[in-house]
Amino acid sequence: MPALYEKSPFRQTRIQHGKFTSLFFMLIVFLLLSQPVGAIQSDIYIFDPDQSSLVKTGGIAGVHETYSIMGQFLLSVDSDNGTASFDGVDANLIGGKGSVSAQNLEDILNMTALSGVVVDELTVQFEGKTDDGTNSDILLTLTLNDDSAVLNGTITPPPKTADLFSYELNAVASRKYGGGTGDPNTPYLIYTTEQMNAVGAESDDWNRHFMLMADIDLSDFSYETALIAPVTISDINNTLEGTPFAGVFDGNGHTVSNLTISGDSFLGLFGRVTSKAEIVNIGIVDANIVGSGDYVGGLVGINEYGEVARCFSTGEVVASVGVGGLIGFNNYGGRIINCYSTCAVSGGKDVGGLVGLNYGDVIRCYSVGAVISVGGLGIGGLVGYGGTVTESFWDIETSGQYASKGGTGKTTAEMQTSVTFLKAGWDFVDETDNGVEDIWWIDEGIDYPRLTWELATQ
Repeated sequence: MPALYEKSPFRQTRIQHGKFTSLFFMLIVFLLLSQPVGAIQSDIYIFDPDQSSLVKTGGIAGVHETYSIMGQFLLSVDSDNGTASFDGVDANLIGGKGSVSAQNLEDILNMTALSGVVVDELTVQFEGKTDDGTNSDILLTLTLNDDSAVLNGTITPPPKTADLFSYELNAVASRKYGGGTGDPNTPYLIYTTEQMNAVGAESDDWNRHFMLMADIDLSDFSYETALIAPVTISDINNTLEGTPFAGVFDGNGHTVSNLTISGDSFLGLFGRVTSKAEIVNIGIVDANIVGSGDYVGGLVGINEYGEVARCFSTGEVVASVGVGGLIGFNNYGGRIINCYSTCAVSGGKDVGGLVGLNYGDVIRCYSVGAVISVGGLGIGGLVGYGGTVTESFWDIETSGQYASKGGTGKTTAEMQTSVTFLKAGWDFVDETDNGVEDIWWIDEGIDYPRLTWELATQ
């Protein structure tokens, strides 16, 4: 079934000059607006303890102590004004035998109060005083190199003060993910498979904002759980355990391909998505997800009060109960809008081309993948069981299903005709009756509707 997507004329038909001028103009605007903008670049850097040290010397007793550094700092660089600052420092000093110093790096270096001047595109000079009343001088040099930063600096006490200490800093820190701070205006940026896997390992960040900056190919990896926000079930009280994803993940018009998972339940790129979470503008291509348990989807295992918008999935999804091409279980408050799936889906119960089990809302979505239910219970071309479905469709020919718990079944020819969707209020390029966002476009009579952002892959 994945071949339905790969061989689609949508990806093979050459767009004639002039025919889609307004479409490409809109696409350029979309891409520009989707990028983080502004003169100030803010990134979080994480210290490498093996390469980061602070040496303390001096005092009447002749102290000489070396601490490794563990933690992070937030660096903001204003390229227009040529200034920089440490907007946050959270780093501990680790002494011998792993003991943690009572003072942290900020206590000693007063980094957030230092004045930074951009010397050149790679170098920032920081100067200032300590805030301990000694009026000691601080001088730090920060050198940027790709995704890392090297910090070298000293604290020099005033002359003739033998009872005070001198400090020497030598440290290396790596930019977290591909940059950013995880805030709405400066989301964490994801460029590589390594950074994508790092997101899956940092549960503390699953309430933050992310933006995909490149297509991600996961063909070199296989997983036993969802990559992000996996779920386990307590053996004691049968409740869900694990940190859910409660942030914003903007695919930014990019795809994650060859996601391979063989595990139990709650499988997908995201295992569990919860309140106020948003997953938008991302495609899952050629997924191969097999679960021995329940609630498995190409993108999300279970969606609780989150919103999934302008996303698609292709590939194959197999599980027992609650199996969907895009989402396994769309729970109460879950919202799926302007999405589609071509995944081949099979399972025992509550199996749907787009959503397996649906207690939430499905709006202006479609599916065309083959749907098979081994048990023959709760099976649907679009939705396996339950919920509210509006302005949505499925292909009765390619799915092999003439029924669904919501949505309208159409022939392949009808599914490849714009009037089918326009009558339901879908917002297409170059029409204004249904809105001006230009969410969808269609190669009339040849292909199914596609999300407009997919044109960036042509």
